[in-house]
Amino acid sequence: MKDNASGLRQEVIREMETLPDDQVRDVLRFIKSLRQTPRSTRSIDEKIEAIVDEAPDDIWENVPADGAEQHDHYIYGTPKQTS
Repeated sequence: MKDNASGLRQEVIREMETLPDDQVRDVLRFIKSLRQTPRSTRSIDEKIEAIVDEAPDDIWENVPADGAEQHDHYIYGTPKQTS
């Protein structure tokens, strides 16, 4: 894995050498922004659970019980499908 990371770094450097100065500045800003953004260690399940927990309880009263089976109806307005 470390060898792969080293190869990726070398490829990034090679690509950087071909960029015009204004794009090099953009890349530098992007790299700095990556360092300032904390990386999440939560799984997708944990992220979804956190979003659900933040939603007010009464919002779930309006969610249709057959939403998964009838998603085309609720998203696109097609007639409900019968089993």
